[in-house]
Amino acid sequence: IEKFDQKIKNLEYSRPIFYAFMVNNKIVGVNSYHHVNNEQVRSRGLYIYKNHRGKGIAEKLLKYAIDENKNNIATT
Repeated sequence: IEKFDQKIKNLEYSRPIFYAFMVNNKIVGVNSYHHVNNEQVRSRGLYIYKNHRGKGIAEKLLKYAIDENKNNIATT
């Protein structure tokens, strides 16, 4: 049962969070992240549409993930 409990715990950490950056009510960039453990998150799926690259959107999306998790450490 201990291995099963660990698998359930790992599933809680791997649940992705999705969000988007919008301009004029249109999605121009997306990112998702998931908790690796109770202290770390990992970005996955960062994408910016070509005509919006070079405008700092990727940085804003990554900063959002960092800021959201600075004081919100995942609990077990």
